[in-house]
Amino acid sequence: MPVGNGYQIMGRRASLLSTTINPASTMKLWQLDSILRDERELSKAIAVSQSDWHQFGDWFAQMDQLVRAQDRSKLDRDLPVEFVRKVLSLSQRTYYLSQGQILRATQLLPNDVALTALQAFDRFGGTALEDALEYGSCQI
Repeated sequence: MPVGNGYQIMGRRASLLSTTINPASTMKLWQLDSILRDERELSKAIAVSQSDWHQFGDWFAQMDQLVRAQDRSKLDRDLPVEFVRKVLSLSQRTYYLSQGQILRATQLLPNDVALTALQAFDRFGGTALEDALEYGSCQI
């Protein structure tokens, strides 16, 4: 079944349909929170470093309440690319590109190419990063 981001979810796998991921795409608040599930403090720390980003720090601090209330105006907010890139540049998360067309959350094959979170975001966009973590892999 097609969904808005061009992926079809089949069991635990996501495969790309007719659209391609725009490398310059933004990332939504909920996506960045999901991607940084083990590094949540990064978003808050970066948000307080620049006055234009302070509201995002507040939102990340209130994430549990935002999710419970399903506050889509905040959860679905496209974050500034500069903010996302700064946060991801500090992330310790590693992605793996397999056979040049599958982005994975963990290495599967010995020749999978390791990418930092920032490199993966710059190449494939935020949706691909979140899908790779959620489903284990996504076809690029």
